[in-house]
Amino acid sequence: MGGVDWKSELLRPLDVTLKINKKYKMQKNILLLFGLMLLVINILFIGLLKYNESNIAELFIKYKPSSIFIFSSENQTSEGAKNYKKFISDFNIQDGPKSFLPLILIQLMLSSFILSGIKTDMKRKLALFAFHFVICLVGLFQVIALALNERNEFLTIIILISVIVVEFLIMKLFAPKKLQEREDTSSTIS
Repeated sequence: MGGVDWKSELLRPLDVTLKINKKYKMQKNILLLFGLMLLVINILFIGLLKYNESNIAELFIKYKPSSIFIFSSENQTSEGAKNYKKFISDFNIQDGPKSFLPLILIQLMLSSFILSGIKTDMKRKLALFAFHFVICLVGLFQVIALALNERNEFLTIIILISVIVVEFLIMKLFAPKKLQEREDTSSTIS
């Protein structure tokens, strides 16, 4: 009668925790959806041009979406030659200016996937996103240049996987300690 409702008082901390978790999941989903959108864009619009005679490879932006990723100057099949002419020769990709846009799109995708797992407010997450993007873009440029010009495909895959691992470790290293402690305690509670 007119007293304190003890059930609502006991459940109030749980309600606050549920609201915080919902907000985090929504923020996590935004970065995850952004990363997935960039993954689709990267698959459809980034191509790899290989000059087999000089063992040079480079990334380029395709003029229209296509599931074809590798374009080789030595591809002698009728379908391969047709695709090479359609995407490379007709637009003079091999002699045109080189673009950093493929690397920027790849780094944006990696940063958004890596940051989708960090629990923090959106303002701090965006600051970490910008920091991670700038720091890792320089390294990504060098490593992708090395990986693309490697003849051994297995070694190329190992190099590219190591880029993802190093970028994740960089984010763990530069994320504030409070965030890491919150993640550790929330993972042990869950």
